[in-house]
Amino acid sequence: MVLERLFVKVRDREIGPEEATHRALDILDPTRAELPPETHREISAALKSLELNPEQLSLDLGIEQESAPPSVPGPRRERPMTAVQHLLVVIERERKRSKPQFRKEYR
Repeated sequence: MVLERLFVKVRDREIGPEEATHRALDILDPTRAELPPETHREISAALKSLELNPEQLSLDLGIEQESAPPSVPGPRRERPMTAVQHLLVVIERERKRSKPQFRKEYR
């Protein structure tokens, strides 16, 4: 898990492959007496061959960027009011048990 973090840091360009190689060897064998020399070469080759994330470059065109004032919305244009009609449904009965009568009105 710790070695994986070293690979991620190299990929993200936080540290160089040489520094990551030294840290990895310190983690695996702090005395460096027990690791064979080929392990050192394999770790170094793996970290150097790692594909790096692209780096954001700044593009200097020689133009000074002016800070634009925040855009303020202009006054709203008033739309002409259209005649709005509402439908009114009237239900009437002459008596409680009589058949209801419907009437529609537009206002």
